[in-house]
Amino acid sequence: MIELKSKAELEKIGESCRIVAGALKMVEEMVRPGIETREIDQRVREFIKNEDATPSFLGYRGYPASICISINEVIVHGIPGKRRIKDGDLVSVDIGAYKNGFHGDAARTFLVGDVSDEKKKITKVVKESLER
Repeated sequence: MIELKSKAELEKIGESCRIVAGALKMVEEMVRPGIETREIDQRVREFIKNEDATPSFLGYRGYPASICISINEVIVHGIPGKRRIKDGDLVSVDIGAYKNGFHGDAARTFLVGDVSDEKKKITKVVKESLER
């Protein structure tokens, strides 16, 4: 069953999505060689809370972090920790924010520094498949 949303509900959804977009913009500025993934998680958690929202993933089925960070071989839902991002890494970040009864959720992949041709090709193929 498809549940149609009112204009007010769509505005609330949009607010959650704007928070996620702002968090991803912040992550874009942070992702660089040497930074620990848990530092990115902590900054995003603070950002979301400062927007009077809740990180959607934190505590979900026991998930211990506010975001998912997947580096290279980690396919999805990587848990932030002490791992440091390195030059040449392919880093995917998934962020969710809950506010006013609605979740916003988006992910973005970042190419860090001097990335191999193989990683560039992977991201190009995925992007092209999503644009179809």
